[in-house]
Amino acid sequence: MTDSQNPERITAAAIRWPNGNTTRMAPPNRHHDILRSFGGDDPAIHAAEQGFWTDRERFVTREAAAAIAEAAGQRIRITGPVALLFSEDVW
Repeated sequence: MTDSQNPERITAAAIRWPNGNTTRMAPPNRHHDILRSFGGDDPAIHAAEQGFWTDRERFVTREAAAAIAEAAGQRIRITGPVALLFSEDVW
């Protein structure tokens, strides 16, 4: 089966921490839900990168996620810059 027949899909909002670890939460959770679960006083929150988790078990940036969601037909709206994906765009 080719990639066009089985495109990569966005499965969760995700945060990549400065130490390289990733935390994700399934829909309908959003990035703020993940950050809130760690508390507002953790300095790592300010250095964390917001992105997405895919069905291929990898973290992708908002920019890469936008292209993946478009190719998979997952993007149902555009709530920010078209080159970036926000969880509101897919669920």
